Amino acid sequence: MASTTTTRRPANTKKIVASIGVVAAVAAVAGTGAFALFTDSGSGTLHADSGQVKILMNQTVSVSNIAPTDTIQRPLVVTLPAFASSTGNKGALVKQVDLSYSVAGEVKGVDKSSTAAVPPASNSLVTGTDGLTYTLLNCIGGTWISSSAPAGSYTCDSGTTPNTATTASVGTGALSSFSTGTPIHITPTAAGLIPTSDGTFNTASDVTLNLLLSLTLPDAVDNNSYSNASADLAFTAAAIQRAGIQK
Repeated sequence: MASTTTTRRPANTKKIVASIGVVAAVAAVAGTGAFALFTDSGSGTLHADSGQVKILMNQTVSVSNIAPTDTIQRPLVVTLPAFASSTGNKGALVKQVDLSYSVAGEVKGVDKSSTAAVPPASNSLVTGTDGLTYTLLNCIGGTWISSSAPAGSYTCDSGTTPNTATTASVGTGALSSFSTGTPIHITPTAAGLIPTSDGTFNTASDVTLNLLLSLTLPDAVDNNSYSNASADLAFTAAAIQRAGIQK
């Protein structure tokens, strides 16, 4: 019987040809990249810090033993420290100063119309309908001076001749209209000053608000309900930061 030999050479030839084609393609890609690649590098830094909101005030105003139509004037000095590069921002971020008060202690008036052996307490000098009224002024370019300090009356004086100091009215009304919950907002404009572009106090140097608080007991006070009333008031100034801006 004759033997038969089967030849598969064509199939092997296809496989070899295919393999060579893949190798050639890879070599072409690698060769192209080797002559077209350029590199460079650089670096940069960003410094950011958080500023400080700072205010200086340490005064207490006491009001006692006053009669109808009496006026009590007391200076309140509030300072926003200047910007200092060595310590960061201080007052430079302040958009307003909030002035409020709390009642440190009070005695309400006696109801003299009562027939009781011990008349009950009646109206408050602070919250009564005819209680204390206030006026708040700012002395620009000077300080408040009085020849009978601490009692008034006070004048805004620059200490020069002619007097170049001016006054700005910050607020007026019933004393009960502002308190810790509803303070007086003292903005640069309200204080008679020009704000910066972002609405804050310009603290290139110390900003001093030379405020004068005048408290008056109205003539309409009823002697039957306010007699012997007294009040001790503690005032607080708080620095309020500006709103966030694009930096």
